[in-house]
Amino acid sequence: MVKNLSWEKSLDSYGALEKKELREYFDALKSNTEKYHPLIKNLYTYLKEFVLRRGKRLASCSSIVTYKGYKLKVDERILKVSAALELYRHCILIHNDLVDRDSWRRGGKTFHKIFEESFDDRFGEGAAIFSGDILYTLANELLQKAGFSDENTLKAIEVLVEAYKDVNESQILDLVFEYKEPNLDEWYIMASKRATSLFKATLLIGGIFGEASERDLNLLREAGKNIGFAFDIQDDLIDLFLREDYGDDVDYVDSLEVIFFM
Repeated sequence: MVKNLSWEKSLDSYGALEKKELREYFDALKSNTEKYHPLIKNLYTYLKEFVLRRGKRLASCSSIVTYKGYKLKVDERILKVSAALELYRHCILIHNDLVDRDSWRRGGKTFHKIFEESFDDRFGEGAAIFSGDILYTLANELLQKAGFSDENTLKAIEVLVEAYKDVNESQILDLVFEYKEPNLDEWYIMASKRATSLFKATLLIGGIFGEASERDLNLLREAGKNIGFAFDIQDDLIDLFLREDYGDDVDYVDSLEVIFFM
């Protein structure tokens, strides 16, 4: 589908294909849910808007890049996988925004703030928790429906389950570090399970469906770890310096988050 493009143009092209897959998926969900409650239909409308906001989609699209490296093609199956991984990423973002008490995410309100408008903060927080859980479930469902072999699909789901456990452990450690100063070893344990878990998962899943060798999967695992560390360093620099300097200048900070593949 995408041939001989530069890295950035390829990423934009894959991201556009992935977004098309996600639009169709959410439209089907809304069509099914409108039959039993308008609030649930609205929930999927809000989730669709939240997931499709601007951004480079570096993590989820890396599964496409990896798959293409082995199969020399981009097909409908890997686009579904990439869409599933984007759903997974946003389940983490919804929960993270809630814990961090953030109000903005990529030019729009965070998910708990969307529901606070119509109800109150308790409802917004509860809806965000449940909605994040729903996205995790949908990610696994879409992964299973991508059309790959049962054996490789099971391997991919096992990778995603481990990544979800790891990122939640890292979030707990990250939270406790607001109450106590971590030593270097403690910080490394937390950081080794944060963005690294996401990039290891996306690269490994692309490799699994691309039928990479065990040796190559180990290399992809190592690459994902290093990409994750680099991502976190940039993310921490944004939080440490730019938000401090620019405060509530949401548009400026969001533009920098897009540049750094947030």
